[in-house]
Amino acid sequence: MEGGGGRSGVVVDIDAAVDDDGGSRTRPWVRVDAETGESEEMELSKQAVMRRMGVPARDLRALDPLLGYTASILARGYAIVCNLEQIRCIISSEEALVMRVQGDQGDDDAAARYADELKRRLAAGRHAAAGMPFELIAFGVALECISSVFKSEDVLRNQLLKFELLLGSAGFVVGMFGVVPGVFGMDFEGVTLYKVPHAFEETIGITGACSLLMFGCFMWYLKRRLFF
Repeated sequence: MEGGGGRSGVVVDIDAAVDDDGGSRTRPWVRVDAETGESEEMELSKQAVMRRMGVPARDLRALDPLLGYTASILARGYAIVCNLEQIRCIISSEEALVMRVQGDQGDDDAAARYADELKRRLAAGRHAAAGMPFELIAFGVALECISSVFKSEDVLRNQLLKFELLLGSAGFVVGMFGVVPGVFGMDFEGVTLYKVPHAFEETIGITGACSLLMFGCFMWYLKRRLFF
């Protein structure tokens, strides 16, 4: 303790201060064994993962979804730490630990698909025939899974863009059609069209037909340009 009421100069490592048996918070993980390819659900604390996989605490922070770290791939002496946003895993020569993010259904589904695909790949025995180590197989499966996630999101984005074009075209046509009743609602002096019988109905009918024709032309053009 420093004199004169100063603060203590002792720095405490919070991660090291939390003991595994002392009630540190646990997270759900999926473990995939490198030898058998079997998977199992596990509840592990940060300290348990550090001891099991031989990674420091700062690398585990990169996997924490609450801290908002960007996607990263960290190669360490005994393991590979992968934060691919939807897939967060630690890969060693003996096993792969996949974090299941609670409260985020999309990330949880991606983690489950990764574990299932890795299990299927190991059961097929492709890595043994190709002579590839388990780390490369698990890392390659992670990249393939995240690529499929991005492709599905890209398809959804394209569908939303198409829907936006459709709504924009419909809104333009409706706006053009709404101009005619607005003009008839104005009290212009000397306009003989207002005094013609059934002029309003005929004008509305012609305008509606032209609006539908214009909307059909928009749809034909968008379909021709392969938007639909």
